[in-house]
Amino acid sequence: MSGIIFHNSKTLNDVICQLNEKINNLSEDKEYIENASNYYRLEYKEILVYLKDVIQKQTLEIERLEEVMKNEKKKYESSLREVEINGQKMLEKVVADNEKIKLENLLMKTQQNAYKHMKLEMEGLYERIEEMKKVLDEKNEKISKKELKEREVAVITSDKVKKEMEIEYAEKIAKIKEELQVQNMAELCASNEMGRKLKDEIKNKKLEIDVLKDDVKNLHERIEELEGTIENYEKEREKMKNQLTRVGLHTEKSIKEYKKMIEDSEKSKAKEIQKREKIIAELKKENGNTKRELHKESKKLAEMMEEVVKEKTIREQTVEAHKTQNQMLKDLKTFLNLTLGDTTDQEYINTIFCENRIAIFAKLALLVQNIPQLDFK
Repeated sequence: MSGIIFHNSKTLNDVICQLNEKINNLSEDKEYIENASNYYRLEYKEILVYLKDVIQKQTLEIERLEEVMKNEKKKYESSLREVEINGQKMLEKVVADNEKIKLENLLMKTQQNAYKHMKLEMEGLYERIEEMKKVLDEKNEKISKKELKEREVAVITSDKVKKEMEIEYAEKIAKIKEELQVQNMAELCASNEMGRKLKDEIKNKKLEIDVLKDDVKNLHERIEELEGTIENYEKEREKMKNQLTRVGLHTEKSIKEYKKMIEDSEKSKAKEIQKREKIIAELKKENGNTKRELHKESKKLAEMMEEVVKEKTIREQTVEAHKTQNQMLKDLKTFLNLTLGDTTDQEYINTIFCENRIAIFAKLALLVQNIPQLDFK
């Protein structure tokens, strides 16, 4: 019976060791799955953080380029506005100078017309004098010789007056000519000076126009350069947008792949957990059955142990009774030896029994009564 108990106890210990080993393996697998899941989560978070940093940097670069483009556009518009204002001012100044030149030309034309008119009046005066001379000659021819003598004095006087008048008239004409010449010279000098000034001003205006043309040319070159820069910025921006699109697509693809990987990992983890839970449930069920069996076996073992204890107690009591019995038998043997002596003489024995038969049997009865009786059930 004790061999059966020890065998059952050994079997239960082996089952418990196997269950503990399976539970430890399941715990290790669970810990491995959790570590792998945490690793993939951390890696996914690191990738997301990196992609966010890249997108943020590219967004800041795009904003910087847009700000540079805005500043360059403002500078370009300001320069263009300034050039337009300067060109408008220069144009207004040129128009005003042209108006001034036109007025001066008109004044010179008016003076030239007055000179021509005065010249025509002088020519008319000469013609009248010639006509008067012709008329006077005709009258002189008609006047009779009688009157000729009378008029010789008058003619002489008239000639004299005429000469004086001619001299005076010639002086006046010379004076007028001189004045007109001086005036014409002054007007001519003034006109030449004005023309020179106008030529200088026109030359300066041409130089200013050339400078403005150069400025406009430089401005156009600057505009072309700015347009090229803006075009480069637009290309760079488009490139950045394409890169962002590719990065976004790559990011989305990576995110989808990682999501799919995580989903697959979660699914495999869920399947593995279900499998492990099923195994654990089966093991728990088996463990429950084993525990029930163990409880039963433990109960049986307790009952057996109680029986063993009882048996041990009985055996100890039996051994003690045997010892007491042996001691009593030894005392009986000692009594008999003392009573009967160490002899084989039958007559002596009979004599002893005859003399003390009652006492001897009483003693024997007492000794036999004290010997314990063993109960074998």
